[in-house]
Amino acid sequence: MLWLSLFSPLFIGFLFISILWPRHKTVSPHLLIKSCLAVGVGLGISSYSFFLGLVVFPRSGNGFVDAETTSLLALTVVLLCLYAIRIRKHPGPRSTSKPAPKSGILCILSASFHIALAASLMAFIFLSLDSPHGEWDAWAIWNMRARFLFRSGVQWTHTFSNLVAWSHPDYPLLIPAVVARCWAYIGHETVVVPAVVSMFFTFATVGLLFSSLSILRSRSQGFLAGLVLLGTPLFIRQGASQQADVPLGFFFLATIVLFFLQDRLSKNDYSLVYLAGMTAGFSAWTKHEGLLFLACIMVSRLAIMVPVRDRKVFLRQVFSFTAGLAPILATVIYFKTQLASPNEFISLQGLQVALDRLTDGARYLQVGKAWAGEWIYLGNWIFSLPLLLVFYLLAMGINIDEKNKPALASSLIILSLLLAGYFLVYVTSPYDLRWTVATSLNRLLVQVWPSLLLIFFLVVNPPEQAMNLLPSSDKHSTHGPTGQDPDTA
Repeated sequence: MLWLSLFSPLFIGFLFISILWPRHKTVSPHLLIKSCLAVGVGLGISSYSFFLGLVVFPRSGNGFVDAETTSLLALTVVLLCLYAIRIRKHPGPRSTSKPAPKSGILCILSASFHIALAASLMAFIFLSLDSPHGEWDAWAIWNMRARFLFRSGVQWTHTFSNLVAWSHPDYPLLIPAVVARCWAYIGHETVVVPAVVSMFFTFATVGLLFSSLSILRSRSQGFLAGLVLLGTPLFIRQGASQQADVPLGFFFLATIVLFFLQDRLSKNDYSLVYLAGMTAGFSAWTKHEGLLFLACIMVSRLAIMVPVRDRKVFLRQVFSFTAGLAPILATVIYFKTQLASPNEFISLQGLQVALDRLTDGARYLQVGKAWAGEWIYLGNWIFSLPLLLVFYLLAMGINIDEKNKPALASSLIILSLLLAGYFLVYVTSPYDLRWTVATSLNRLLVQVWPSLLLIFFLVVNPPEQAMNLLPSSDKHSTHGPTGQDPDTA
C-alpha cells in the first residue's frame, strides 16, 4: 500500500496531462516532460482532493481511497478512448529519418549529467537517512501539520487555532495534505513518505529543466542546465530537508515552461495554458510566495501578450488560465478565510509601521548587502556559480530564438517582479532583520533558481554553435544538430 499511495497520484497526473497534451505525430517525444509535470500535477490533485474530502466528508474515514481509485479507472478509460479516436482521425506520418549521430560534446555532457544525477541521488538518500524527519521547518511546520491532519479525525479543523505563531498556522497545505493522504492510505505514519515526496519534487525539477530545454533549444543545453542544477549543493540539500521551497520552485518552473510550450506546440488550443493555471494555483497551495507569483503572472502576461498578440487570443488564454486556476485558488481562499489564523506579517504590525519601514533607507542597505552576498555564494560551492555563469555567457555569446521571445520577456518580468516582492517583504519584516535574512534568503533563491537557469540556457549559445561545430544550415535549429525533435534522437 505504501508504494501504491505514492505512485497512484503520479499515474493520475500523467493520464490527466496526456488527455490535455497537444497532438503529436508520435507518442515518445514528450514522454519525459509529461512524466516530470505529472509529479507536480498528480501530487497537487491528490492534495487538493484529500483536503476537499476532509472539508466535505470529515467522517468518511478512508472513503477517499475508493474515490481516487474510481477516478484513476475513469481517467484510464477516457485516455484510451481519446487516444483511439485521435489515432483513427489523425494517424500521423511515420518517421523515416534515422537518428543523427551524437557529437562528441553531447556524449560528454550526457555522461557527465548521468554521473551527476546518480551522485546527487546518493547524496539525497544519505541526507535523508541522516535527518529522517527533515530540517527545522519540516518537522516544525510541514510534517507536524501532516500529523495533525492524520491524527485529528473529525476535529482536524481545531489544529489550526491551536498552532503557535512560529509554526505559521496560515501556511497552505499542499505538502502536509499529500503526506497525510499517504499515511491514511497505509494506516500509519512513516518517515519514508515525506522523504520520497521530497525526492519526487527534487528530481522532477531536474528532469523538467532538462526535457524542456531539450525541446525549446537543444539537448546540450538541457544537459548543461541539469548539470548546473545538480551541481548546486544547496538545491539537493534543500530538497532532502523536506521543506516546501523545492516543490514551490517546481511549480514556478512548470508554469513558465508551459507558457513557452504553448507558444511552440499548441497555437490552436489552450490546453497548456489551462495546465499552467493549475500549476500556478498549486504554487499558491504550497506557500505564500505562490500568491505573489500569481500576481506577477497577471502583470507580465498583460504587459507582453496585449501588444504582440490579438486581443481575442489574449482573452482566450486568460479564460483557459483562469479555468485551471479557479478551483485551486478558491480552495486557498477558503482555507485562509475560514480555517487559518491571520498572517503574522499583517497581524504583528500596522499599516503605518510597514510604511515607515518602506521609507527606511538603512533597511534597504542591510537587505541589499545580504542579497549581494547570497547571490555571489549561491549554492554553497567552492566558487561562485552565478559569476561562473556570467563568464560562460560572455564566452559563448547570446543567441535567442525568435519563437521564444514573447514567453522569454514574460518570464523575465515574472521573475523580476517576484524577486522585487521578496526584497520588499524583507524590508517590511516585523522580525529581526538580520535573523530573518540569514535563516530564509537562501531558501527563497532556491525557489527561483531552476527558472533562472531555464531562461539563462534559452539565451546563451549552445556549445556546438558557439564552437562552430555545426554546419551553417543547422546553426539556427532549435531542436539540436539535425533539427529533429531531441527526444527522438
